[in-house]
This record gives sequence, structure tokens and C-alpha cells, in this order.
Amino acid sequence: MKLRLAAGLAALTIGGAILGGPGAAKAQTIQIVGSSTVYPFTAKVAEKLEERGIDVDLKSTGTGAGFNLFCLGYGNFWPDVTGASRPMRAMERQICARRGVTEITEIKVGYDGIVVASSNAGATVDLSLEDLFLALAERIIGGDELVPNPNTKWSDVNSDFPETEILVYGPPPSSGTRAVFQSLAMAEGCEKVGINKVALEEIEDLAYCKTLRGAPHFIEGGEDDDQLVQVLKENADAFGVFGYSFAFSNADDIHANSIDGVDATPETISNGSYPLSRPLYLYVKNNRIAEVETLKDFLTEYMSDAAMGPDGYLVEAGLIRLPEGEIAESRAAAQKLVGAATN
Repeated sequence: MKLRLAAGLAALTIGGAILGGPGAAKAQTIQIVGSSTVYPFTAKVAEKLEERGIDVDLKSTGTGAGFNLFCLGYGNFWPDVTGASRPMRAMERQICARRGVTEITEIKVGYDGIVVASSNAGATVDLSLEDLFLALAERIIGGDELVPNPNTKWSDVNSDFPETEILVYGPPPSSGTRAVFQSLAMAEGCEKVGINKVALEEIEDLAYCKTLRGAPHFIEGGEDDDQLVQVLKENADAFGVFGYSFAFSNADDIHANSIDGVDATPETISNGSYPLSRPLYLYVKNNRIAEVETLKDFLTEYMSDAAMGPDGYLVEAGLIRLPEGEIAESRAAAQKLVGAATN
């Protein structure tokens, strides 16, 4: 797979016209960016295509950065597809529209759980959402006001936990995993510890609940979750926040700790009983299906039984399979685009 997308950043507009727009020569390479969680699954699909001589330019940028690149323009200079671990926001759609990217198809490809993982050589703990908030929030409730988080050891958060320093590696602000973690773990944990103790004007939109503390207790990593796995293997006291698939594929070295007494498994993630479950998506520029001749091959392969079936290679790689009804909806959305390319 080739990583040439950055070259397109130098080409924005001339006189307000977006370069590489309608009428440009047909592209020979499928350009894909986006979520580090979706990346390994898309990479599996890309490998299948490249065996057939189809060129794929794939880059893990994180969900937010992926949407930014996806929305920068329409044409051969910009991504045709972006992966996402959260839905596209209304503001992102508006930015896309201002750049001429107005027709977009959302395709749900599976489910994933966000895990708080640690080395197999370290402790196994059952973390509650309250524990995560009290360990990782920038500010917590002290009496009737917000105070800087004083908790430095896990035992400060929960007396049943070890007396080790709180050290959690997590995704950067551009990551969809981070955004979902803030909403599902931090905000929910905040509510459970009692936001009613603080004046409502101080917690508008739960913004303070979602604000993560900084180093040395929460350290931002990059979008390469494989590197984060290596960090956990080397430090038995550290924890890492990332997608279930990375814990699944590195089970010999790390494990996902349970959340609120529920283990992260394909069953608990797909049925929603695991508290940190979330869907995964692809976003496709509709008009590019006619301009990138192999884009229909990409979509067809991604939605195939060989990839997404019960014994498909994406499921074997850790993707949590969609329920049959949702698979049918995703395949219908993809087929509509593929059919448009052949008409």
C-alpha cells in the first residue's frame, strides 16, 4: 500500500476552483484516510485488492483528521474514502459542502469496543465508569465545587486498586476513539459520581466532565495503536485506551480490563451490554465512484461474505460483525453506489 496522500495538501484551489474536480482524468489509485481503529480492517481489504493489481493509497490519520482531509476538496487530489469510529458531525458536513463535497454515503461496517488494556504481566482490574472519571478527569468534584484532580495513584480512586501511579496512554484529540471515550466513559462516569453537587452553569454541556487531564497521568499517544501496544508490553503498570481489535490481536501480551463488570467480547460489544461499544463507518464521495474505476471493487470486496461473513477475514481480524439487518442496509448502500458506476 502506498502513502502518497500528503502530496495533495499543496493543491487547494486556484481562483476559488477546486483542483482535480469534475472533468479531471480518471484516477488509478483509491485514496483512503481516517480512523486508526478502522485502518487494520481496511488494510485487509486493500491487501486483497492489491493481489488483483488494484492500487490503494491508505493512511491512518485518525477520525477527525480523516474528515478534515476528506472535506478539503473534491477530485483526484483528495481522499475518496475515510474511515471513522464516530459519525460525521454536522459541522464537518458543512465544511465538506463549502468545498464542493456535497454527496456523501455513510456505510456502517461493524462494531468495536473501546478498551482500557494492560500488560498480561500486570494487574487485572474491574474498572467502573466512575473509576475512569476520577482517574482521568482534569477536574473533579470537591465538596460543592470543581477542584484540580488530586488523585495520583489508583488506590486514591479505589481502595481495592494497587498503589501504583495512574499512568494511562490514550489517543490524541484528532481521534474518534478519544471523542467516543470522552462521551461514553468520562461523561457517563461524571454523572454517576454526582454532577448535581455542582452549579449547573459550571458544567454546561458536561464540558468539564469530558476534559482529560494531562501528563504524567494521561499521556497522549499518536494514531499508531501498535506502538501503544508495545508501550504496554514494556510497562506492566501502564494502561492504554484503544479499540478492542488491537487487544484481540495482541492477546498473548495484553488484556482488556472489564468495565462495570462486563468483559469486552464480540457478543457484549454487538449487543451493547459492554459500556464502551461504538459503531465503525466508511464515508464515500458518491461522485468518485464514476471517476475512480476501482472504487466499486473496493466496496464490493468490503461488503462481501468473504470479508464480512460469519467466518470472514475481517471478523477473524477482530471486527465485530453487524447484525444481519444492519449488514443488509450497509450492503444496499454500497450496492447503490456500485450500481451507479455501472449505469
